[in-house]
Parts: sequence; structure tokens; C-alpha cells
Amino acid sequence: MNEGACHSLRQFLAWRLRWLLAVLGRLRQSGKPSGRVLVLLTGGLGDKLMALPAIRSFRREFAPLPLTLVVMGIAPPFFDAEADQIVRLKSGQNARLLREVRRGFDACFVNSLGVFEVRMELAAYLSGASDRRGPRFATVPPDQTVYTRPYVFGEGHETVINLRGAGGVTREDRIPYPLRVPAAESTGNCQVILHPGSSASGVTNRWPVEAYAETARRLHKSGFCILAVGTPEEKILLTLLQKQAGAALSIRTDLSLDQLALQLAMARLVIANDSGIGHLAASVGTPLLTIMGANRPERVAPAGPHVTVIGPRCEFGGCYNNPAVPVCLLCITRITPDEVVRTALAKLAV
Repeated sequence: MNEGACHSLRQFLAWRLRWLLAVLGRLRQSGKPSGRVLVLLTGGLGDKLMALPAIRSFRREFAPLPLTLVVMGIAPPFFDAEADQIVRLKSGQNARLLREVRRGFDACFVNSLGVFEVRMELAAYLSGASDRRGPRFATVPPDQTVYTRPYVFGEGHETVINLRGAGGVTREDRIPYPLRVPAAESTGNCQVILHPGSSASGVTNRWPVEAYAETARRLHKSGFCILAVGTPEEKILLTLLQKQAGAALSIRTDLSLDQLALQLAMARLVIANDSGIGHLAASVGTPLLTIMGANRPERVAPAGPHVTVIGPRCEFGGCYNNPAVPVCLLCITRITPDEVVRTALAKLAV
């Protein structure tokens, strides 16, 4: 069986499972109240941070019932105050996920990624919650989803989509998601932090290394200490950047998320691609310059009072998940170091 046929079969089986869950959900009788509520948090670091306003709204709605937050994969730092219990699961721990949710809950909220995840729908159903809130596409009828209160993943920023899906109300077009970061000493930290990596969207979302190197050299020449950060998986990328930038910067790929958040909080400016680390910088309140490539800013750009977005240069507004774009032309390469350095120096002068 070729790859296309396997994908079609998986899609068919997923659709049938969702249909079965929807039927069972309509037949299920409400159980005895458990006195607790559940949030299932999935996606990348940025997706989870953008769900924070929704989590806080959901918790307020059901207070004083205790909130259990189940986080799949990478867990944002300093989230301990956001729930009464946090269960951190590694990617692929689906069996444990299903065990955790079967303890029973009164209400459940699943954050939206604009896609359906069968495991999250199954987890929401098995939670026993009579009030299940989760995403659906506009083309999916409400009675064909496991969620009793499905919300449409339509246009708008992810923070707003999630908040409304959780039952909240806002008139803002995007909502900041500040983290409660402990105070830390700023002695000896670099003023400018770069993040040249990105998420799974890869090169379509990555400003060229050469451009980052030129930016680092010029900011270093202006008297600023430069640090480039990334995940261990991005070490090769950062090593290449250091080779091209020379003595203009140092690199770190060994920081935990907590340590990285503190570094970002102490910086005067962060320059990053559209990435989880960029969202983390926005959440800790550091002035941020986000370089957008494939994604549309109105959907996923970091939100905060000190965020400046450059790009995208795509005539369609962004090619990621955009059916109007036949192929990405790497429009992010049209953004120049001159533009970024000029904007960075203006933000540093404030």
C-alpha cells in the first residue's frame, strides 16, 4: 500500500472513530458530579502559551472547583499557578493520557490547533464530562463531534479562538498571555537575544542564517552583547550562525525552559522567527521583534504590548495552511538585515 493510500485509510478510520464517539456522546447519561474540571493542552510551546487566556477564563468560570491541566509534550515554564494539578506527559504517552482522564470530570476544554486530534477527542469523551468544549471545522455539523459545546476554528488569532472556545468573551483581536516569572538578577546577561530556529514549518519560517549573522555583527558593533539561543536539536544551526558571526555573539542550546524564560526576561530585546521561543519572550514581557515568513500574523503572531512584527512579504499574506498559495517562495528572504537592524536599534533606544 502506497503512502497516499495509507493516509486516506487513516483519515477514513479517524472519521469513523469520531462519528462513533459522537453517537456514544449523545447516548451517554450524565454521571455523578466529580467536583473537578479538566483542560487538555496540546501543540507546540507557542500554541500552549496562546491558550493561557482560555485556561484562565475556564478556571474562573468553574471556580472553586479544582482544575486539572494535562499537558501533552513540551510544557511551558512557570505554569504551576495556572491549575490545581498539572499532569505533564511526554509525546506519545497516549495510554497514560487515557488513564489520567478516566478519573472523571464535570467539564473539559481542549485547546484548538485548527486540526482534529483523535486522541484528544477520545480523551475528552473518556473524561466523563457532561460539558465538553473543543474545536471543529465550519464544515463539520455540531452533532457530528464528540464535543457538547464545539466551537468553530475560523478566522482570528489563536488566543481569541481559544478564549471563545473556552466560554470567554473578548473584543480584542489578540490577547496577551503574560507569565508570572520570578525575579532574577540581571548582572552579566546579554542585552540582545536571537533565536534563528523555528517550529516544524522549517525553512519557510526561518530567516536566513546569513541575515542573522549580519544583524548580530552590526548590533555588536553598536556596543550590544548578543546571545543566540535554541533547542539541543538546533545546535548545528546555531553553530553555523556562530561561525558566520564570529566574535559578535555566543550561543546556548543547553538551557532548560525555565532558565531560558529567565534569560529572555532579563534581555532588552529578543529577535526571533515565528517560534515558541518568540512567544515565550512575549509572555515574559521582553521587547520582541518577530520575523514572520510562512504564517499569517493575524492568526499566530506573538501577542503583547512590546511586540513588533516584520513580514510576511508573501503577496497572499502567508503561505502556511493557505490553499491559495501553490508553493512557498521563501518570501522571508525578502526581509533585509537593514530593516531588522533599524527596527532593533529603535526598540533598544526606548
